[in-house]
Amino acid sequence: MPVEASESRPVVLPVVGSFFKYRWTKRRFLPGRVFGLAQLLAIDETRGVAHTRILSSDDSLEDPVSIAFLPILVSKLEASILKQLEAYPVPPTHFWPALAEWRELNTQGEAGAFGVHLFEAVELVWETIRSEKPEASETNLFVEYAYPVRSDDGRYSSVRAAARPR
Repeated sequence: MPVEASESRPVVLPVVGSFFKYRWTKRRFLPGRVFGLAQLLAIDETRGVAHTRILSSDDSLEDPVSIAFLPILVSKLEASILKQLEAYPVPPTHFWPALAEWRELNTQGEAGAFGVHLFEAVELVWETIRSEKPEASETNLFVEYAYPVRSDDGRYSSVRAAARPR
């Protein structure tokens, strides 16, 4: 049974494989896009990190995945979820190599997880990609992975992302 967020009842993380709607903005009543769709791929409980993949808002794409791997703090993901949907097996492609690389870099202190709401993380990813490719969008690029990395000042304030043409 789907669970919806409310002020009185917080949402807990869905089971691995679950799809969910996430809030697209902090404000509740804005015209335009109000939610995104994502899938929970894995949870690193000891790190407090949830690994997600983000689906495109463009229904016409053959591959609906926009970002194949995006780690986020569990607390920020929980705060982002609007509604849990059905669970399906986690796909065997795209994200496993990125997860293995992220775990290694995270253990070395070089990679982190997004510490903002999911919609903000998605916006940061696309801002990063558009800084190098201004024409980039989810309709013409597939993002293989995206996660924060340590900057020269020691904070996780840069985003590492790899994108390829669709």
